[in-house]
Amino acid sequence: MSKVNLRIFILGNFVSLLGSSMQRTALPLFILDLTGKGSIMSMLSLSHMIPMLLTTPISGVIGDRANRKHIMVSMDILRGLLLIPLIIFGFKGNLSLPLIFFIMALSAILDSLFSAATSAMLPELVAEDSLRKANSYHMLFTNIANLLGPVFGAIVYSLWGINSIFVFNALCYLISGIFELFIKYTPQKHTEKNTLKEFIASARFGFEFIHKNHQLKNFALFILLLNFLIAPIFNVVIPFVTREELHLSSVAYGLLGTSLTIGIILGAIATGTILSKKPSGVLIKAGIFTFCCLTLLISALISPWLRPLFNDGIYTGTIFLLGLLVLLGIVVSTINIPVQTDMQKLTPNDVRSRVFATLDLLAQGAQPLSIAIGGIAIDYIPSYFISSIFALFLFMVGITFVKKLSDTGLDSTLEVEKV
Repeated sequence: MSKVNLRIFILGNFVSLLGSSMQRTALPLFILDLTGKGSIMSMLSLSHMIPMLLTTPISGVIGDRANRKHIMVSMDILRGLLLIPLIIFGFKGNLSLPLIFFIMALSAILDSLFSAATSAMLPELVAEDSLRKANSYHMLFTNIANLLGPVFGAIVYSLWGINSIFVFNALCYLISGIFELFIKYTPQKHTEKNTLKEFIASARFGFEFIHKNHQLKNFALFILLLNFLIAPIFNVVIPFVTREELHLSSVAYGLLGTSLTIGIILGAIATGTILSKKPSGVLIKAGIFTFCCLTLLISALISPWLRPLFNDGIYTGTIFLLGLLVLLGIVVSTINIPVQTDMQKLTPNDVRSRVFATLDLLAQGAQPLSIAIGGIAIDYIPSYFISSIFALFLFMVGITFVKKLSDTGLDSTLEVEKV
């Protein structure tokens, strides 16, 4: 495939992610400004997360059987059109939380279909020996969008309100869909029967593939526990603490996400250049250990004993927090890019959407429960205590997994019968 295809793929994703990251930053601010409750904010995450989880297995099958380009284009356009009701009710002044939650739930279904198709499509656009570099570029531009999105989202929300965010995001989705139309892509032919029995068997195959690979099975268990433990910290505690307890401004709140994204960008650059020859297992193990340590440090920083560092006129705490988030972003890239590359090489093209969808399901499956726990608990239990407990368990889980992982990464020569 030509480099032009890869550039269009990355550009289309960049545009759609710019709008969605603005909305992802502004909506929690809107919820907190409207209600002031962390439990309501957690419901926003759940309204998107639960429908996405329920449709992920189906999305994987569709991603392996249908034209992945057609899925990518149509999902972007539909996601843009789906925001029109929010825009209309926003202009009329009748925007309500039930409507927002309902639209987010529908959007999650489209997100699931989009993600299953695009995550499997990238390896078809580049040669295998260029795959880690292509993943680095993809993550680089993905996180440039995530870097600009929180800042733009916080500023636009502060100046013009939530409705302007919906308008911008809808335009980004539609523009992205138009870009992606120009990708030259020839889908593989499928001979599967379209019966209900065959469809169910295909959906189950992602779990079977992972179950038969010892390293993948260990990795799947780890990401399930990892996401269960980090979700309350970064989806509930950090937004609540910075907004309601530290009283940071909307712009300062946006800078927190920006700092994390700067780190991810730096890590993506390093992984695609100076670290490109390092064995993937070495990068993953070092990244996981460092990630766990940094999460503990962040939990300590927001504890009552260090809160004076955030007092008015004192910026030491904010600077430390921003620095820790930059470092956290760097190690996220050193974990994600090698993992993504190993998985793409390991998984046959005609089952890749199902396997990736299954991993997404396992990664996200435990989050609704932990976010619900965190959202309820934060109204009754000190925020730093919640963060510290989850971070401590994360450290123990991370150390256990690092000991089991090979220095060569998630490599395997396992052959599995395809469905």
